[in-house]
Amino acid sequence: MSRDWGFAGEYVDAMHRMLGTDSPVDLAIGTGVAHTLGDLIVAAFAAVGIDDPWPHVRQDPALLRPADTAHIVADPEPAAAALGWRASVTFAEPGRAHGPGGPGPGPQRRRGRRRLPAALSARPRPVSRAPRRRSPPR
Repeated sequence: MSRDWGFAGEYVDAMHRMLGTDSPVDLAIGTGVAHTLGDLIVAAFAAVGIDDPWPHVRQDPALLRPADTAHIVADPEPAAAALGWRASVTFAEPGRAHGPGGPGPGPQRRRGRRRLPAALSARPRPVSRAPRRRSPPR
């Protein structure tokens, strides 16, 4: 199994850009580079200083999805052309954020609120749309 693993903060930036377009766009968002689940396991354990993860990993056959697609990778060019967006965080970088010296598990908090990624906090909000209708309290 291989997937186009990317950094969620960058994907949120891409979604934010899609919402800010004048007309709706439906784009696959990804890095364009596939890595196996084994690559992800090795990178995650390496981020916390474990060179050989395999003694710590077990596979449960009951959790395997037999109909799962073996290889999924996005073409990043349409998003680059339509939004000016490209992934910049490499495969190994997200795991480093939670390794030694990183912020630790969970989101960084300030006054109980999540911090926005720098790419979003500096961006103007999209033009306001019609207000959502709220359901009356039950």
